[in-house]
Amino acid sequence: MAEVTEALRRGVRASLPEVARIGDAGLRERVVEAWALALAGSEVARIEAIPASGNPGTPALARGTQADHIRGVARLALAVADTLAARLGPLGADRDLLLAAALCHDVGKPSEVCPRNQARWRADPRLAGHPALRHPLYGAHLAL
Repeated sequence: MAEVTEALRRGVRASLPEVARIGDAGLRERVVEAWALALAGSEVARIEAIPASGNPGTPALARGTQADHIRGVARLALAVADTLAARLGPLGADRDLLLAAALCHDVGKPSEVCPRNQARWRADPRLAGHPALRHPLYGAHLAL
C-alpha cells in the first residue's frame, strides 16, 4: 500500500467539502483519513476519478462524478433526518455521525476499481460472483 500523503488528504477535503461541516474535529479527520487510506491503496488519486457506477461493469451515472454521488447521499441523509425530526419531533440523531457515515458509505470503492484487484477477482471463481461484498466489506474494514 502506498503512503497516505497530505496531498491525498487535501484532495479528499476538496472533493468532499461537506467534511468541513462535521463539528467533531476527531471524527472529521477520521473521515479524511479513511478516504486518504482508501485512495493510497489504489491507482486512484481523487474521488472524482472513481467511475461513477454502482459496481464495476454496471451503468455509470448519466452525469456527475463519484464525488457528486457521495455528496448527494450526504445531503439526502441530513434531509431525511431533518424531515423526520420536523414530523416526529427531536430524534436525538448525531448529525456529525450521520454526515460522516454518509460521506464514507463508498469508501471501499477505490479498491474495487483497481485493475489489479479486478484481475485477481476475475481469476478466482470464488470471488467473481460476489461484487456486492467487495466495496461495502472493504469500506467497513477501512472505517474500523
